[in-house]
Amino acid sequence: MNQNLSRLQRRSILLSGISLIFTAALTILTHVCFKRYHPAGALAWLFALLPSLPFLGIVLIATRYLARETDEFIRTQALFAMLQGSLITLVFTVIYGFLQDFLNISGPPAMAYVDIFIVATMFSLAFRIRSAQ
Repeated sequence: MNQNLSRLQRRSILLSGISLIFTAALTILTHVCFKRYHPAGALAWLFALLPSLPFLGIVLIATRYLARETDEFIRTQALFAMLQGSLITLVFTVIYGFLQDFLNISGPPAMAYVDIFIVATMFSLAFRIRSAQ
């Protein structure tokens, strides 16, 4: 990790990374469970919601980070990066939605939009921080 990061920043990045890994692992586990065992009823709902829990943790980590970040410049850059990540995800969703409507193509899995948001936000943050130096 970069030594220029504050303890809060390093901890938030680490916890977010761990949560992303848990999200991916639980998504794969849930997919396998539905393919092999075909759960039904309340158990199916429980398994289907399970992968969202670590992702909700990422939302809490980001919210806590923004509340505790003391450097206004860094906080502003992080907020702008999240906004740009949201806008890029929205643009992708709208364009792909029209392609689905008019070309009758199937859509990506719902979690693909989360991946787009996270990747777009990280690229935006890296770009914003580099251009500010």
